[in-house]
Amino acid sequence: MVVAKERMAKVVNWQQTATSAAVIFLTVLVTSQCYPYWISSAAPGPADLCITTDHQDAQKPSRFHIPDYGLQGPIPWTYIRPSVRDQFTVNGSIRAVENFRGMDATDSGAKPFVWPSARIDLMRRRAEGRSPAVSSYGENTTLTFYEAFDKYPVKGKSVLVIGSQVPWLEGMLLAFNAGSITTVDFNKPIADYPGLRQWDIAELDATDETFDVAVSYSSLEHDGLGRYGDPLNPDGDMHRMAKIRGLLNPGGLFLLGVPVGNDTLVFNAHRVYGPIRMPLLLKGWQMLDVFGVSSLEAAYRENLNAVLIQPVIVLK
Repeated sequence: MVVAKERMAKVVNWQQTATSAAVIFLTVLVTSQCYPYWISSAAPGPADLCITTDHQDAQKPSRFHIPDYGLQGPIPWTYIRPSVRDQFTVNGSIRAVENFRGMDATDSGAKPFVWPSARIDLMRRRAEGRSPAVSSYGENTTLTFYEAFDKYPVKGKSVLVIGSQVPWLEGMLLAFNAGSITTVDFNKPIADYPGLRQWDIAELDATDETFDVAVSYSSLEHDGLGRYGDPLNPDGDMHRMAKIRGLLNPGGLFLLGVPVGNDTLVFNAHRVYGPIRMPLLLKGWQMLDVFGVSSLEAAYRENLNAVLIQPVIVLK
């Protein structure tokens, strides 16, 4: 512990202009067995990555949490050891750019998302009228989901929405007559609306319930990067995909939207999936369809520089 404190003092001296988020990060490292491994200026650490248990107790493992390295974000990219950076970039095959994001009150969960019933009503009515003005991600996203839900109906089905700050997906699912709609988020939204319920991770873990359909849009690309105070894990997105498979009923579908284009790690903001990481993300799934682009391959070619084109991929 004394050695760790001395190392921390040196780092703080080197980074006099560090942000408050970075200072918090260094404080956490002092008490972490992963400190020598993660901090880029430290002496060589253990050969194996410092992975903790899967947020589990002796009775029941988590149905949603991913394995982690014993550290929570947000953490600046420059503080991460090069050997660990290589794991985030698939042995350096994916370009990395830094776009560090700290947490605000909603990111940390200190300020919950509140969904007024009037707002949910508005989203539902717009979707019932096939208005393009539903998704907070723009008209193209709304129209893409109309097309997806037309071909893969959710009527009468149990649906799990993974990651949601604004209830536009919930409004669309209500309009398409989903049987039940459950939203799970680290920062649990607050709402009281017929047909909707909101869970945090502990509530999901407390049940054995499974679902006919899962939907996630602009969420999984953040997993494992620590932007929202979540555990760091270079393969957090892939671990999450495996967890979601266990939440579906046999034959269940997963409608997934993530940024597609030139493989890029925009740390700690998000990932962009191209021909290198996308196959890793979809491993173990059968891709049935894609909406919003002619094909994923075309999206890789046509979207070499953009980072926010997110088609809807239908998986089984």
